[in-house]
Amino acid sequence: MEELLITVLILAAIAWLVRRLTAPPSDYTDDKGRLRCGRCKKIVYDSDEGAQSAAENALRRGVYLRAYYENKCSKWHLTSQRPR
Repeated sequence: MEELLITVLILAAIAWLVRRLTAPPSDYTDDKGRLRCGRCKKIVYDSDEGAQSAAENALRRGVYLRAYYENKCSKWHLTSQRPR
């Protein structure tokens, strides 16, 4: 009976560990209050419009940024790289 209990506890621990290691990391807010992607650590924008607006604001300050959709994390980000 004790062996069965130990086996069940070990299997439960393994299942918990697998869920923990395979779950995508949660988004978080950095120290400047910006939402960042838990997967790639980049600043996250809710939509194309939000990312485009941020890129336009940067351009007014003289900084070229463009919005793009990141397939790996399924979120909108900005980059300074020109399109290919």
